[in-house]
Amino acid sequence: MKRPGPGNWRTWQYEDYLRYFLSIEGVRQRMKGRGFPLDTLTDDELWQFCAPIRSRIEEKYGQSESPRVSIALVAYNEERELIPTLLSYTLLDCPPGLAELIVVDNNSTDRTRDVIQACGARYVLCKEQGTPFARAAGLAASHPDAEYIWMSDGDVRVVPPIKREEDLLRPGTVFQTAYHFLEAHPRTVGVSTGTVFDATHWSHALLRIIARAIGKTSKYSCWSGTNQFIRKSALLASGGIDTTVLFGEDHHRHYQLARWAKANGLHLNSANMNKEKLGDPVYHSGRRHATLKHVILHLWDTLRRGRYYDKDEHGWPLHKQNITWREVR
Repeated sequence: MKRPGPGNWRTWQYEDYLRYFLSIEGVRQRMKGRGFPLDTLTDDELWQFCAPIRSRIEEKYGQSESPRVSIALVAYNEERELIPTLLSYTLLDCPPGLAELIVVDNNSTDRTRDVIQACGARYVLCKEQGTPFARAAGLAASHPDAEYIWMSDGDVRVVPPIKREEDLLRPGTVFQTAYHFLEAHPRTVGVSTGTVFDATHWSHALLRIIARAIGKTSKYSCWSGTNQFIRKSALLASGGIDTTVLFGEDHHRHYQLARWAKANGLHLNSANMNKEKLGDPVYHSGRRHATLKHVILHLWDTLRRGRYYDKDEHGWPLHKQNITWREVR
């Protein structure tokens, strides 16, 4: 698939944006720090550049006064990843009016705010630094009548990397997968269809293959902060977003929901529990595992993880309040 040159962006059609940002080559180039040179665009040019994305997002996510689903992304200094992320949401199989799209800017210092607004998503500012505070701001900003909240991040795509021309306009199905499952299972309080990586260092992929072969990991990374589709009433009843847990806030929320669900005769579900119906992941940028150093640090943390979490009566981890990454390390 041939990507258009960034210098010719004024002549791009919508499909050229998909080729440039969502192709497998586009993913690889961003991993190398060779994304679109946004710093060459003035504010007016950025607004013009994002026009095809903005018109589609406004059409799909700005039409309902009472959306049933609030999609809440969090972003901190994500100017380069946000455009491909928000572009992917233009391909999501979500009928106009069913969902709203919120992006919480966690007090970024780059052009994150400009990109969010130029792409037509609803902008929310959270000045309190930290992912749980941004998640809480997204929850607070969600429509009061929304039945569900779908939480993710500013560098997570909802379609796989595009490899062939015939895949350009193929819709992303993950929204309908999670939404229909919850609609059909009223005693399920939330689902995670899992996350896979766009690209990583080769050693990370090798470690994943080995870990799966010996039964130490599952196919999908489920219930991370990149993909949690939850009944909002259940999230609020279980305690909402706990901003006292700074490290592992996404896993803490998972077990917080699980404990509440178990106490109320309800349950959670995920792709690793039900591959046939929920094996429909989102796609993380992979940059957290982009170098050998990143992979070694991740492996070391994984090996130590069981040592610094106490367990409850179910054998589930108890995340410590106000613990920092440095304290864990």
